[in-house]
Amino acid sequence: MPRGIGIDGCRSGWAAVVIEDSLETAKLVLAANITGLWSQLQPSSREDDLVFIDMPIGLPEGEHGNNNTHSARRSDADCRKLLPAKRKSSVFNTPTRQATYSDTPSETNFAIVQKKLSKQSENIIPKIREVDLFIQANLQKGGNQQPIELIEESHPELNFQRFNANTPLAHNKKTKEGIAERVEILQHAGIPASAIESMLDGARANAVAKDDILDAAVLALAAYSIASGIRTKLKVSPSEQYDHAGVLEMNISYC
Repeated sequence: MPRGIGIDGCRSGWAAVVIEDSLETAKLVLAANITGLWSQLQPSSREDDLVFIDMPIGLPEGEHGNNNTHSARRSDADCRKLLPAKRKSSVFNTPTRQATYSDTPSETNFAIVQKKLSKQSENIIPKIREVDLFIQANLQKGGNQQPIELIEESHPELNFQRFNANTPLAHNKKTKEGIAERVEILQHAGIPASAIESMLDGARANAVAKDDILDAAVLALAAYSIASGIRTKLKVSPSEQYDHAGVLEMNISYC
């Protein structure tokens, strides 16, 4: 059975939407940390499981890095090229690994690659660090359950645009109009209104916002569409960059 999982960060930790076998099954799963979420979902390395996450996978380390010598990720710039001017800011510059583990991330980033970080980039550093630690730990374990074989980085705004006949969305995702616009796109793609309503009922101000749920939902929809053979998986960057000695691709998948 094909299964698509979309994961997005939220205030209380992580929000995931799971679609298994049919779009009618779309459901929301919440967890405080990525390890707990993985344990709940138990993705397998079978061909029909695909997980999309809205978080950087692979971090640049600059020209003197240990795991790579990239000063920036091409995929961030290439993803912006696919979005309209008013949505380009939804793609944050990925901090270096050194900045991700620093008490002064912006200053550290500047010391490594001569670029300071935006406030938005700094705000998601704890989530970036959590994912990076999780992937590194599992890379070292090896075996059939390596998350790197299952998790791919994706971007909700780009996928919403693709499911909207590749037409840029008109409204910001945090507005009432933006929520309604995204709900309509998901419904038009085949997720029943009842399933969307049930997931949105899980929104709580101090835990998970509606836009977090909808972002996870479109990632799950994209992953499911690819896993079930309905759509083809695309990458924003034709040229590959790798982290961890060529093991971890730094790219953004979408459909």
